Amino acid sequence: MCIYYLVNSINRGDNENAKANALSFAENMGNNEDKKITPIEIDSEKPNIIDDISSQEGGSNIIIAAGAHHIKSLVYIKQQIPAITTIWCGHQILSESYDDLNRIDHIVVPDHAITSEIEKKFNINKLVKTIGVAHTKTTELITKSYHEKKTKISNEFSKFAFVILSGDAPDIDQILRFFSKEEAKALALYFVRELNEKNIDGIIVTNGPRTGKHNPVTGEIINTHKTTDSMDEVSSEFINTINESGYAENIVFYDFKFDAEKWYDALLGLTYENENSTVYVPGESTSMISEALTLFNADRIRLYETNSMNSIHHRHLHNSIAAFALKHLKLGADEKVYSEKMSKLGLFDSEHEVPLQHTYKIQTAEQEKQPDLASHYSAASAAAEAILGRKYQSTSKCTIM
Repeated sequence: MCIYYLVNSINRGDNENAKANALSFAENMGNNEDKKITPIEIDSEKPNIIDDISSQEGGSNIIIAAGAHHIKSLVYIKQQIPAITTIWCGHQILSESYDDLNRIDHIVVPDHAITSEIEKKFNINKLVKTIGVAHTKTTELITKSYHEKKTKISNEFSKFAFVILSGDAPDIDQILRFFSKEEAKALALYFVRELNEKNIDGIIVTNGPRTGKHNPVTGEIINTHKTTDSMDEVSSEFINTINESGYAENIVFYDFKFDAEKWYDALLGLTYENENSTVYVPGESTSMISEALTLFNADRIRLYETNSMNSIHHRHLHNSIAAFALKHLKLGADEKVYSEKMSKLGLFDSEHEVPLQHTYKIQTAEQEKQPDLASHYSAASAAAEAILGRKYQSTSKCTIM
């Protein structure tokens, strides 16, 4: 039996999601046949892999993909090989994808992304709800990555903030929302205050492929995050604000480039090993929130809101805050006033949108955890068990290609 998963060279979070689900399916299937897990890298809607897949024996093969960019590929594969089981995983379901997704066998999405409208569009047996999204990050992986790159990474701070800069993101109707230079400045000013008050002695910052990618007025792509590009304007605004406030010696920046060395895992590892540090995760990244909640204790995580978040992102952020009693940074109305206050947040069962402005201040969730969500983020295992129909004891051999 073969379990395939589709990947590409761009969408890291989706690749992780698909791989994690593939591994979990192999572990949850209790028959004695050998299973081979094979990644397939494609960059087209009609991949040239049909002959390879069709040549495998048996009709019980599975192919998994994550992200809107792979939906049409799964549909095409299903049309060519009707016996194969197709599984699509995503952070949210775009309205333009309803028809194509109904041609796929199973749809795996976080519970917070399922609206009443979406439930009406799909057979209830097709939808598989999870808490967060699947990923392959472990504490062993991130600490190994850190130690492999330790000589290249700054470790001069004893109590630092690891800040992951937000990026632009679409809503379910594919309308782009932006993390602007103004928000980056407001976020930087929050950390200037933290430095002023000696709450931290340094800031380690990285960005991502969607940070500063688009012109927020026209939507045009202005930075592709390749080595031929200069630093994006949003990251520059954050760094310049820290520097101009007199803290140039207290910030270290690691610029994401598709065609250069990657730092994210190693920086997570550095943060994990420094127990006085805190990770700041943008609310529009469902995958990064899922990873952080798996890797770190809740008191070391801060989620922060941005205007690039859509209603589904808000539901995930607020449900995570309520489940784990997390502190978070909320955008307020006054750029110069930062205050700390308590916030009693419940779970949201329907679409939630918050009007956002341009000042960050810290808020703390009510300190009572929700037990039904506290056993969080076995998303891949939950999906496998739901689709397979029951739990299995794994006795099979698994080969990962």
